[in-house]
Amino acid sequence: MQWTDEDPGAGDMAVLEEYVTWITARITEWDFTAGELRKAQGALPGYWTGLAAQTAQFALTANITAATESEETLQTAKTAIRTYIDAVNEIKNQARKLIEDREAARLAVNKQYTDASSRPTDDEVAQRDKERATAQKAFSDAVSGLRNLADERQAADTALERSVLSEVSSNWSYYDGGGNKDPYIQKQYATLTVLQMLQAFFSGEGPRDRFFLDGHPFLERLKDSEFIQSKYNGVKEKLLDGRLVTGQTELGDRAVSGSAPTMLGDAINSATAGHFGNLPESFLGSYNMSYTVDSIDAAGNAKVTFTIYNETTRESFARSPGGGYLPYKDAIDEANKEKGTYDNMDQTIIWTETFPTR
Repeated sequence: MQWTDEDPGAGDMAVLEEYVTWITARITEWDFTAGELRKAQGALPGYWTGLAAQTAQFALTANITAATESEETLQTAKTAIRTYIDAVNEIKNQARKLIEDREAARLAVNKQYTDASSRPTDDEVAQRDKERATAQKAFSDAVSGLRNLADERQAADTALERSVLSEVSSNWSYYDGGGNKDPYIQKQYATLTVLQMLQAFFSGEGPRDRFFLDGHPFLERLKDSEFIQSKYNGVKEKLLDGRLVTGQTELGDRAVSGSAPTMLGDAINSATAGHFGNLPESFLGSYNMSYTVDSIDAAGNAKVTFTIYNETTRESFARSPGGGYLPYKDAIDEANKEKGTYDNMDQTIIWTETFPTR
């Protein structure tokens, strides 16, 4: 159940509790793996020397580092999720009381004073008005309290998202380009990432959720797209004329379903591995994007966070530029049921830009 301003404590934490249990088990496994690799590394010099042994030592060191980083990543994720669960449970407790207060006040505000036997005296009318005013204030206070809790819930959601995604993206990034900022190299790594995700979609194997933050070649290439650049220009204009302020969030979705030329262009560009355009954008197709003004400093520079969420599905893969679906839609649905291939996946992309406000 999705939480709302009226019930910021909604949602069952049981799934996250199960995930914490799962993470704990994986941490134990990675710790055991790293320990066994260290034992092997320590014993190796005793019976194997030479160049091949040195190469094996390097490989073991790399694997130990990977195991340790994976363990640390999981530990960070576990801590973040546990902090989130505790925060939400506290919000849930406070919200429950406020909701009770709100409903009680609502009943009091709407209470009808009907006494057919006699006309109320002036004192009775005054008392009832006082009670009504008290109930109205109680209702207003409860609603205000719930809105404050909703802000806390949103902050908790954002903190969890950024903490986990940042850690996962930094340690479990696929083909991160090695920090190389050369545009050509970045483009090649971005292409490789798209091909990897296509392979995961077709085969049904590999991660079903991908996360990209600042610096990843896939995202850096996506930023160069005509659509994203047009959104940047729109944000600049709104900031300069005061239509965007701190804390304000707006949507900027890319929708291609109603545009046959755009859909065909994306299809051709994907088929040619980006030869005719921006491959990350063509891969995403239609996607949901929002941007929020996080802050504006004393110099007038605004930090704006962009978030894209996209689902790669059989429906989007088989959608026809002319409307409806292409003939192979039923076949890939059947293949998914029987073999798990053509399996849906999603991408979450978060980055921050700075724009002038004057």
